[in-house]
Amino acid sequence: MAHPDEKIRTVAMDYFLGHFSEFYAAKYDHKDFADLAYVPAVRPGGTVHMSKPSDVYADPECAVMGFSVVKTELREVALSKLRIRDHPSTQSILNVLLETPPSTPQIAQSYFGYLARRIADFSETDYVVLRQAPIIPVVPVTGDLSPNGGLSLTMAKPCECIFKNSSFSTTHAKLFMAVDFGSKASIFLTACGIKDRPDMKDIITLLLQDPERFLKAVGSIDVYLEELRNIAAYQECPKDLTERMRTTPFLVGRLRMVQSSHGSDINESTMEGDIAIIDDINAHSLFSDLVYVSPEEETLEAFYLKLGSPRLTSLIAEECEPRSIEVLESSLSAQIRSLILERACLLLHEQGVRAKVEVEWLSLHKNFVVRCCGSLE
Repeated sequence: MAHPDEKIRTVAMDYFLGHFSEFYAAKYDHKDFADLAYVPAVRPGGTVHMSKPSDVYADPECAVMGFSVVKTELREVALSKLRIRDHPSTQSILNVLLETPPSTPQIAQSYFGYLARRIADFSETDYVVLRQAPIIPVVPVTGDLSPNGGLSLTMAKPCECIFKNSSFSTTHAKLFMAVDFGSKASIFLTACGIKDRPDMKDIITLLLQDPERFLKAVGSIDVYLEELRNIAAYQECPKDLTERMRTTPFLVGRLRMVQSSHGSDINESTMEGDIAIIDDINAHSLFSDLVYVSPEEETLEAFYLKLGSPRLTSLIAEECEPRSIEVLESSLSAQIRSLILERACLLLHEQGVRAKVEVEWLSLHKNFVVRCCGSLE
């Protein structure tokens, strides 16, 4: 049946099939002839060729993915007598999707429509791979034009897409690429993780992949902050995402710059470095042009603290230095020293603190000294 002469091949195949039950049913195993191309097959383009039994399938619908199928007249006996497989294996399908994904929406509709019939054949491990694989041709959210004037296409991962519908917000429409390959294809793509609308986990994942791109897509700091408020209110965030948030610079901090020529403050925003939480208004007024701070909102401040942002006062160290010579034998220093010794016992008693030394010991001049100077800085 693998003879180079077509007439001889045809006669041999007819004899084999006609006498299969009589002579060959008990002995024939296609694995014994794995290296022989003896099965008449048709390529997706319609070209007839001779195929090895492991490279051809009985189901004609798998041809949309580039697989060869047996000739129409042999389809009924392909499984029972030639004993070839009905469908390509899921690994073969994964290889096609990952190595040569559909390049146009039309091809994608054919691919995913066929795969809707094979949903139960894929393992959860297969779907984990598919959810993160760039297998979907889609118009990017930027809507860029191709050189010929049409909309350009990009290859997207299922986790970056949502089904095209009118129920999701305008903001999310700028972040996730919308797809519609028909109802049959949607069955398979749903199994790959595409949803009608993104959930909070999807939004956080996309944000952490590229915070700057996310900010650019939503269009403004105010809209970005609204997304942060939604994330802050998300109580069921997985631990792995929370850890990624702690190590990814995506929180927004603002720095108050010098006043503009119009008399108003100029604010600068950043996602890099330490962003402090204001816990002392006076301290912030001193360092507002040096330290980036979080928005002054209770929800966002708690969120920033949870992710490791420091309080402003924890970044400030106070140290006093005299800026003039000491005033010797000052009556003011004597008065302050006397007042401190007078009130020390009461203060310690109110605080419930046990003194390490007695007040009488402090009363000795050399043990407790108060000095006076013109000014401190």
